[in-house]
Amino acid sequence: MGIPFDDCSEKAHANYYDTRDLNKRDAEIRQRRILLRDAMLKGGFSLYEYEWWHFDYGNVFWSNSTGRSQLYGPLFGDKEWPGL
Repeated sequence: MGIPFDDCSEKAHANYYDTRDLNKRDAEIRQRRILLRDAMLKGGFSLYEYEWWHFDYGNVFWSNSTGRSQLYGPLFGDKEWPGL
């Protein structure tokens, strides 16, 4: 998917490959990320924009991004994030 495990560089951002001129390998990475993202969003998850692999459902982060009420929580750390 374009980066090594637990890489939190700019390449980990969900839209990193969306706005660049891409070689064949990077275009394949973009297509895989889009496939995963579209499936997860269609399933009702929300996407954390800084990690292509990070999706939420039912927690405070999901609630904030969808405008829907939390389904469960709080989870450990939810209230420690600024702006929540």
